[in-house]
Order: sequence, then C-alpha cells, then structure tokens
Amino acid sequence: MNEDPTSWVGLFNHDPAEGSHDPLEVASTRNNPDGYYRTRIPFPRIEFFDNKLTDGCLGFWIGYINLNKLVAKSCIRARPRWMYEMKDIIGNRTLKDLMIPGTHNAGSFEHYRPDRNTPKIRYQMCQDEDVFNQLVYGNRFLDLRVIFQHVAGSKEKFWITHNILRTNNSVREVLQQVKRFLDNTNEIVIMDFHLFYMGFLDSWVDDRHKELMKMVISILGNYMMPTSYEYSTPLNEMWKNNKRLLVGYASKQGIESNLLYPGVFHLWGNKETRPELEEFLNRNMCNFIHRGLWSAMAELTPTTSGVLMDKYGGLRNLAQEVNVYVTKWFRERWWKCANIVATDYFLGNNIIDVSIEANARKFAGTESRPVICVEHPGAVARRSSRFVDSSPIVAIYVHVAVTVNGPFVHVASDSGFGTWPRSHAFLKIYKEMRLLFCVYDFNCSKRETTSWISQENARLFLSEIGWICLEF
Repeated sequence: MNEDPTSWVGLFNHDPAEGSHDPLEVASTRNNPDGYYRTRIPFPRIEFFDNKLTDGCLGFWIGYINLNKLVAKSCIRARPRWMYEMKDIIGNRTLKDLMIPGTHNAGSFEHYRPDRNTPKIRYQMCQDEDVFNQLVYGNRFLDLRVIFQHVAGSKEKFWITHNILRTNNSVREVLQQVKRFLDNTNEIVIMDFHLFYMGFLDSWVDDRHKELMKMVISILGNYMMPTSYEYSTPLNEMWKNNKRLLVGYASKQGIESNLLYPGVFHLWGNKETRPELEEFLNRNMCNFIHRGLWSAMAELTPTTSGVLMDKYGGLRNLAQEVNVYVTKWFRERWWKCANIVATDYFLGNNIIDVSIEANARKFAGTESRPVICVEHPGAVARRSSRFVDSSPIVAIYVHVAVTVNGPFVHVASDSGFGTWPRSHAFLKIYKEMRLLFCVYDFNCSKRETTSWISQENARLFLSEIGWICLEF
C-alpha cells in the first residue's frame, strides 16, 4: 500500500468511520515506527452491570488515516463471553489445550488514585481493576495469595496479600466477585490459590486451611469442578454439568477435598529486566512440559534492594516497560505453546485478544495454516482461472475475494464480487465473537499473478466487517 508520509493514527471518542474529525490525540506513523504511542488520555474505570455485560466498544477508538481516508480502526472493548461464544470451536478441547489470559496477583487490586501513589501502594498493587472487572474484560485465570490476620473493625480473617504486604481486599470479597461473574455468564474460570503467608506457618495451619477451604466451597462449591474431571475433561462437559470453576490449591491440605486441584504451576523467571524476561520465556515457552495447568508469568520482578530504594517507581512502571512487548512476543512466537499467560496491569497489554485469536488459529482449522493479511504487497485478486464463483456458504456472511500468493491467502471484497478457491487451498468462513475469521487447509505452492484491487480498499473493508489479521 502506498503510504502517505503524513499518515497518522488517531485516538477518538467516537467511531472514526463516522468521520475522522476531532481526534483526542494524533500520532504520526513516521515518527513512531515501533507501532507504539502513549497518549495523555486517562482510561476511566468502567462500571459493568450484571444484566448488561457487553463486548461493545467502551468509548475509545483508534483509526489509521492514510491519504485522508480511514484505512483501519479498532476500539477498546471487554470480552465477557468469549469462551462460550467460541464453544463450537473449543468445546471439545481441554483447559490444557487453550491459551488462557490471566492476571498475576489478581487480588492485589486498587483503582489508581494520585493521592494513594505511596511507595507501599506502588509495590503492593498489581492490578487496576477489581476481580469482577478482570473477568469481564476477558481474563480467565486468577492468581491469588492469602494471609490470615485479625484486623480491627473487621470480621474477616483471610485477606489478599502481595508477599507480606496485606491489602484491604478480603478473600471473601474476591470469592463473591467470582461468583457474581459465574452467575451472569457461561464462562469457565481458573482460580489458583498460589501462596499462603502469615497465619499459615504456625501450629494452627491445618485448622486455618480447613476454614479457608470451607469458605471457598460454601460460596463457590456449586460451580467447582470435582477432581474426577482431571485435566482431560473437554469444556463441553463442564458446560453440560455447569461445573465451570477449577480451583487450584497449592498446599498439601487441599488433597482433603475432591473439589480442589493441585496448584497451577508458575513458569516464573524472577527477572528484573525486559531482555532477561524475554530470554527466559524464549528458552522455556515451547520446551516446557507439565502434566497439569501451567502459567507463564509474563511480568518483571523487582529486587528487594530495588524496592527499598524505589529504583523502578513501582510495579506499574515495570508493567509499562514490558506489556507492549509481551503482546508482541505471544502473538508472533509463543501462541502455539502457551497455556496460561498472567500479567500485571493487564489493560496495558493485549493478551486477552491474542489468546482469543490463538485459540481460533489452533482449533478452527487444520494444523497447516497460512497467513491472512492485507499488509502483503498484492493483497487481493479480482479473479483468475483457478477460482470459481462464490458458493452459498460464503455468501451467507459476506462476498469475499480470495487469492493464493506464495505462502499467503488473502481476503477482501470487490463490490459484492466473491470467489471460492478450487485449488489445494480450502476456505471456510465462520462467524464467531462478532467478527469473521478464516480457516484453511493449505497445500498450494504455485504463485498466481492476477489483477489486484486496491489494498487500501481491502484494508478498509476488512476493518469495517471486523476481520483480524492472523499470522500463522
């Protein structure tokens, strides 16, 4: 595509398809070649209502403007029902098969307030959103750490903690938020009690574990998967029996209950810098074998001395340092290998959408899949001798034109014209998650030279109907 040197990406508080006027901020593509730009616009906390959980846009859009025309757009949205909406694709799979987005130290949350930006808070909190919102946005794994402590003025004894830094979030509050989400969706959630600190290290440890387990089961027991399900149970079985919560409990006391699984294994690098974390994940992600569920802990870890000296400015700054790269790494390298991916300040990355895309890539088609992308030169064909008119199965959704060009399959529209490949490339179109994506069985080595339509028009069309660029 011919790119105007003045092309830009804008942040909007309206759909740029209705007009690219009045952007909130503008970033030049030439001045930001790494594809990242930080705006000055704060993102508000969204209040989600039980009966109105939606994956609609949440008030902010971005648009790519080239040659004074909108070429692509996207928006910030929640994904409250993405698993159930993919039921036809992932229903026969297991939790071990999926790429699952999650949150590190999920219970250590507090919405950002400048007046609360103290050194303690900076290294205590790992999330901006409460657990219910984390789930509504699309996370399906919650990493929890617990402390037992009597607190003046409260009847609660079990609290969420980050190492020795106790939060004001009780375990009961977290459990009730998880129940609220399960009550209002058909989603499947993994909740992992990963560490137990003060109050679990003395002679009363067994009694306190029993009391905590009793509370978990009393609030969530109706949804909890019995251990007889093991890890080989397909998701459809969980939906059929409405057992949609797997609770991991990383303590030997958990074996006393048939509703508590072993703790999720954390592939944790304990790395302070982005290059170190990248090297650790690159070395382990696709070489790691574990019989149970496992989570790549995709966050940076400060040193004790670094915290005492406030070397990093807080965990939020460390998350900012790595989150953009985490999205890129998993989208391009490790999506086939990942099970669970847990991050800090998850709204700073796009692991939720990367996970949804990865599950579509892995399970919607065959093992041999090409690239679907309008970025490649010569993106779309009008017609050739190797294509015939569109079959009704395509026309149900949208008229599309498809061509094979080397290792690529390209998709676009041409004024209602559609084609169906009759070569070794086989195309199916599914409508899931309110977007369209393609599934291919690909074994075509010949190149096809055809008359190309405008790549710009192709990009605009794909953006409007919600296509995503899948790089297999």
